[in-house]
Amino acid sequence: MDLEKLNKTYEKAKANLESKKKEIEKLEEDLKKEVENIDIVKGAKIVAQRKNDTDAIKRADEAIKLHQENIKKIKEQAEEAKEEMQTFQEKVDKVVEEIKENPEMKKHLEQVLAKRYSREIKKVDKEIENLTKKKEENAKKLEEEDKKMENVDKVQKLVDEHPTMKNHMQGMLNASASMQKLDAELATLDMVKDKKRINEIKKEMAKESQKLETNRDALLAYATKNKLGITKETLENIANNAVIDKKTDKVNVKASLSNTKKTIQANKDKIAKENKSYDKKIAGYNKQISHNEKAITKLGYRAPERGNKEEAERASSASQNTEGEREQNESEDKPKWFQFVKRFKQWRENKRVGALPEAELKEIEGKEEKSEFSESLKYTVVQDIAKEMQKETVREVKKEEKEQKSEETER
Repeated sequence: MDLEKLNKTYEKAKANLESKKKEIEKLEEDLKKEVENIDIVKGAKIVAQRKNDTDAIKRADEAIKLHQENIKKIKEQAEEAKEEMQTFQEKVDKVVEEIKENPEMKKHLEQVLAKRYSREIKKVDKEIENLTKKKEENAKKLEEEDKKMENVDKVQKLVDEHPTMKNHMQGMLNASASMQKLDAELATLDMVKDKKRINEIKKEMAKESQKLETNRDALLAYATKNKLGITKETLENIANNAVIDKKTDKVNVKASLSNTKKTIQANKDKIAKENKSYDKKIAGYNKQISHNEKAITKLGYRAPERGNKEEAERASSASQNTEGEREQNESEDKPKWFQFVKRFKQWRENKRVGALPEAELKEIEGKEEKSEFSESLKYTVVQDIAKEMQKETVREVKKEEKEQKSEETER
């Protein structure tokens, strides 16, 4: 097989095919415009008829006739272009068919595709690993947010049961609210024109900061002495969520604590939403891996092991099933009904997808005999065939999965 010659024929036919496709698209656009032009002229003719303008009517008829002639020409050109396109498509298909029918080429491409599926599995597994790490990080964040919520509940109980502590809380929140107001005003001032007011604000903020720290430290000292587990960070978080009552223009302690909880819950909801998104992506990736694994097996190769992560998952699954297996071993040796069902399903799956027994599957990275097709992927035609075969194999796997689900639903 002269791949170089076949590739030249393929590239020329493919280029002509693409050119004809563009030509047909242009003709279809022109045809659409001509049809629209006729509608426009017909509208103008109706207006002329209402005015009894014979000259305008004549011009409209001539224009309609011209557009009709153009439409006829365009349709003829499009029909001719489609016939030529069909000829080029047949040339392309003939080259592809000749190459695909060669047993050695087929064998070579199957190993190439199996390697591509294998690389895709490794790539997707890496994405799953990254998302899993993000979920683990989020799990720690959720624990932190839960701890924050517990601490706010402790503060709530403290101020409810101890009036003095509630006063300190009020003082801390008042100071925080004042500082926020002063800071907002400071942001609107000009460094040169409002220098005097800026200095006044800085002094006021220093006083309020001292009040905040004094009240916060009093709360913290009491909490530490009584081993309540309330942290400095918790009190600062509450201070940042101070709520001013619009009616009294004073800080409301209860509302501030409630606002702090809302902020914490919002953070938890955000993390949960992220995790849901990660779970959805992971499920999609696992499905993608499953398709690639089945495609590899369909080509007669053994799907690659997915590393320590999968082994750990299998070990975990085995650990969870230990009790059930122990009960099974203690009973009579003959297989249970569900084992027969499982074996039958596996047999049917192997038969349906054309899977080979594990012992007969070839290793993807096994040594490939040198042949005239070892360097074939340098040719455009072989690259295109490999891409299409790669998509087609996965399409077949998906179709077979759909059929299996349909069969199971009917049963």
